[in-house]
Amino acid sequence: MIQKTEVIVRTIELVQFGLLSLIGGIANYFYYNQKTERAFSVIQFMTNIIVSFFLGMVVGDFVPEGEYKYGLVMVSGFCCYPLLGLIEYKVKQFIKKEEV
Repeated sequence: MIQKTEVIVRTIELVQFGLLSLIGGIANYFYYNQKTERAFSVIQFMTNIIVSFFLGMVVGDFVPEGEYKYGLVMVSGFCCYPLLGLIEYKVKQFIKKEEV
C-alpha cells in the first residue's frame, strides 16, 4: 500500500517541475509578445502558464536525473507548444503502429 509520505513527496516533486517550467512559459509569453508586438492578453497568458506547468510535470518525470534536468524542464516551458506538437505527433505514430 502506498504511504501518505510517498504521495506527498511525489506531489512536491511534480509541482517543483511544473513551477520551473512555468517560469520558462512566462518568459516565452513575454518574449513572443515583444517579438510580434502583440498586446497582452490575460487569457492567453493564463493558457500559456497552465500548458507550460503541465508540460513541466510530464517532462520532469521523463528526463533522467542529471546535472541538466532542471534546466531542461525550464526550457520545456519556454518551448511548450512545439514540444506538445512533437509529443502529439509521436503518440499518433505509436498508435498507428500498434493498430497494424
